[in-house]
Amino acid sequence: MINKIRALDIQMIAPSHGYILRANVQRYINVYDEMSSPRKNKKAAILFSTMTGNTTKIAKGIAAVLEKKAIETRIINVDNADLKAVLGVIRESDMVFFGSSTRYADMVGKMELVLKELKHMDLEEKFAVAFGSYGWSGEAVEVIQDYLRGTNIKVVDSSYIIKTTGMSHLQIPIRIKFTPDGQEENVLYPEVEAIGDLLLG
Repeated sequence: MINKIRALDIQMIAPSHGYILRANVQRYINVYDEMSSPRKNKKAAILFSTMTGNTTKIAKGIAAVLEKKAIETRIINVDNADLKAVLGVIRESDMVFFGSSTRYADMVGKMELVLKELKHMDLEEKFAVAFGSYGWSGEAVEVIQDYLRGTNIKVVDSSYIIKTTGMSHLQIPIRIKFTPDGQEENVLYPEVEAIGDLLLG
């Protein structure tokens, strides 16, 4: 619709709610056009370690929601990846999800090796989110959060979402007991939708 009105000589915008705009009308049209256009240049990395594949399903569910928002995603099982390559992906990404299953109240696989490297990196302009599956109490996600808070990355959790958006019903970090049973995207949608909007913000 914006393309259709660009050729018109618009002198005033009188919305049903808000101020009547009588000056610099074209400026406001351009701002609206920019804010409403999907931004396709944002990148998210989804890094994880898993024991039985449940955390893999969560990672895929997160990616499905982000990709609907035109956010470029990469999913990496860090247990099968070169550490240097993983750190390169983190540097290239605007947001990084760190996930792990819980075993003996801790993370599994090589996730800790990745997290230990973060303190040597400048992550100030990036967002981070912790996620994972568990069978009993899910401590791995909290351990990930502790590592992230020891860096200068912006850690997205329920508190951060409340402070930036006012939404208080979301549970972040993302913690799912066992498996989403084939409904990964539906289960994760509200949280990941809000996180994706934050990235595109």
